[in-house]
Amino acid sequence: MSNPFAIKGTITVRDSATVMLVRRREGVEVKLSPVECGGEQSPFLKEQSIGIFGAEGVITFDGRWEVLLGQAEVVNWLKTTPEKITTNRYAGEWKLAGGNADDGEAIAHAAVRELQEEFLDPLGISLPQDATLRPFVTKQTRPIRSRSNLMHCFIALEEENPWLRSLDVEGINRGLERRRRKFQKLSLNADGTPTSSFYQLSKAERENVTPEVRQVKWVPLRDAVCHTLSSMTPGTSNTMDCIWTTSTILREYSSQVSSRGQTNEKTTRTINVTIQSRFGVVWSYSSISENLPNGRI
Repeated sequence: MSNPFAIKGTITVRDSATVMLVRRREGVEVKLSPVECGGEQSPFLKEQSIGIFGAEGVITFDGRWEVLLGQAEVVNWLKTTPEKITTNRYAGEWKLAGGNADDGEAIAHAAVRELQEEFLDPLGISLPQDATLRPFVTKQTRPIRSRSNLMHCFIALEEENPWLRSLDVEGINRGLERRRRKFQKLSLNADGTPTSSFYQLSKAERENVTPEVRQVKWVPLRDAVCHTLSSMTPGTSNTMDCIWTTSTILREYSSQVSSRGQTNEKTTRTINVTIQSRFGVVWSYSSISENLPNGRI
């Protein structure tokens, strides 16, 4: 399994925008230690522990803060081909609403567009004109597959945004589920591969039907930070590691079927894959596949 953090050649950096949707509920003071994020297993934490956790070795949180996160889909259908399943660069991670700015697009506009597309469109609502999104911080992300992002983060507080107070999170998840089912019906064969008609669509049309977010959830700020830091720790049971394991399993299965050379003989296999993380199910796939040409899954 290749290391996604290994840098090959030149690092490409792009402008991106994210939006933190934040609220306060009942809670008590909570702490986070390096051990809970991977501790000695993490080269990053060993180098940065004082800067991140301070002299006392802990981060103290006001336990009332929660942030709305979305879980990225695992498979990148825009880059997947009939011969190869391609995972997203941050497959399965819990993240803020956001993405790359289009060429010539203002950062603030990109933030609003990504929030609308990922969190609000599934609910069938639009971001109010009087919504308050404040510039918060700009940071550069760790390179993944030799690509990095200059991340411009905006913040929307529930106390300043009545629409956020009444946001129907379960309704968003139902909308995301409907989108997945529609995509499966219109764009996937019985064996789980994209249909030929899917590849005939323009890029814009494929982007319009392809699911990007699996689900959304209010997450305590402490847990969100723990997840972020543990994703930099090799060997821990975080979402990123789970997804790379999933990708390896699928590639191995594909190779086994392909090596048999049974392109004309009927081959039936049942695939059941469920990957767990500390935040719940990362990805679940179940399919009965017949006549698997070229070992495709």
